[in-house]
Amino acid sequence: MRHRYKIDEKEFADINITPFTDVVLVLLLIFMVTSPLILSSFLKVKLPASKGDSNVNKTSVVNIFITQTDEIFIEKQKVQINQVKELIKYQFMQKGTKSVAVSADKNTLHGQVVDVINILKDAGAEKFLITTSPQKKQ
Repeated sequence: MRHRYKIDEKEFADINITPFTDVVLVLLLIFMVTSPLILSSFLKVKLPASKGDSNVNKTSVVNIFITQTDEIFIEKQKVQINQVKELIKYQFMQKGTKSVAVSADKNTLHGQVVDVINILKDAGAEKFLITTSPQKKQ
């Protein structure tokens, strides 16, 4: 003789989502902490060395990266050269600044950097910062 077990419907009336929410929030926190590290290692930009002052407030500027392979990134978002003008205008509006920090790989062709700077001027950029790495002391 088979016994049929009747499932008590009251047991499943309440679903506790607290453990699920905790796991999602922990995963979100891990992603938020590790994503800048992943992105910064993704952008392989070898800056030229300089004796200049490297104490620049990078939160008050829009960051442009130009890689050795002439890829352009605006605030770590890859863009095509024909998109730069509109996206820079948007970043100026978001950050409330017209300052741009250009980080170009030391092996990037000078003409590519000048082309990007001309586009930035057309977009309304008023102040340009050319980022470099500190020069090694001899």
